[in-house]
Amino acid sequence: MSVKLQAGVFYGDATRTANASGFRFTESSYQPGLNLPPHSHELAHFCLVLRGNYIERFEKAFQERKPSTLIFYPPDTVHAETSHTGGQHFLIEIESWRSEELRDGAAFKQGPLELCDQAELWIVSRLLRESRDGDELSPLALESLALELMVNVARTCFQDHLKEPPKWLNQARQALEARFRTPPGLEMLAAMVNVHPVHLARAFHRFEGCTISDYVRQLRVDYARRKMMSGNVRLVDIALSSGFSDQSRFSARSNA
Repeated sequence: MSVKLQAGVFYGDATRTANASGFRFTESSYQPGLNLPPHSHELAHFCLVLRGNYIERFEKAFQERKPSTLIFYPPDTVHAETSHTGGQHFLIEIESWRSEELRDGAAFKQGPLELCDQAELWIVSRLLRESRDGDELSPLALESLALELMVNVARTCFQDHLKEPPKWLNQARQALEARFRTPPGLEMLAAMVNVHPVHLARAFHRFEGCTISDYVRQLRVDYARRKMMSGNVRLVDIALSSGFSDQSRFSARSNA
């Protein structure tokens, strides 16, 4: 007999949460000696072990988990955990409508899956940083990165054989360059160029070498630097005219 946890509910103590379109990000801490009973989750989710070691039990298997382990769980995966050290997890829930976008992805029908690819670990580390140190572009960054993570896991059903950037990618760049102060969200940008958001996020990173949010931030920094060279203008005015919420955000990004 197992317990089914509803969306947004995890054992342990939630220390930080963030949301983006169709995704929920939670950091949860666990006390030493905690034994979690057999349970499942309503939503598919990823779990990155940040701290602590524990044993995870499934119907016919045991797995040792340690820091930097990344696991994907389909909905209703029954598991139990025993921790002697306590620890901390970073959890990424996927709303059902987001999962349906990849309903034919073979990987999303299997599980749990321990993910060892460095690209996936890089994406999750960026998600963790965005959820902790976010700015006004973080919802866009979180959504884009989470979609890219989903695509990576379901890559067998999302083979992209493009050898050259598609024409619509240039249209997407032009839209961002024209509206970098108040950029469109991923769904709106995808609609503007008539492609799926998942496809847009993946192709943009593949051909531009960065996420859409990073691209927008660089556009803002480049604009601000040109303004600084054009005359005696206060930094706070440059920051605001560039789209940054305040001077400290601009300073942090321009020095990065």
